[in-house]
Amino acid sequence: MLRSDIPANDPFWDVDPHHPAITMPTRWQFCLFVDDNCLRSLDHPDLIMGPYVKILTTDWKGDRTTTTAEGWEDGETDNEHEDVGWMYMEAIDCIEMYRNLIDPSSWTDPYYSRPYKGFIP
Repeated sequence: MLRSDIPANDPFWDVDPHHPAITMPTRWQFCLFVDDNCLRSLDHPDLIMGPYVKILTTDWKGDRTTTTAEGWEDGETDNEHEDVGWMYMEAIDCIEMYRNLIDPSSWTDPYYSRPYKGFIP
């Protein structure tokens, strides 16, 4: 079953542990994204890690257009654990991350790391 086959307003999406969306493969629950910061990471050979990509969860309920908290990317607070629905990761880690995210609950623990301004120079 594809995610597009499940109505967005399905009331059982969050409460039914046997809902078909829970069994969808990682590639339907997360996506990779490259923005200007990720492209800039290609030009910085002095970075300890890199280049970077963004990984976004498709199950995030928040508004991706929220006001940026001081020192952080997106979000509404300066809480370092606030989930903003995406994070940076090294491009080389994509395969391992997708393998780890077979269980969608792994997004928040232990893998999620909130992005902050200046993460990529």
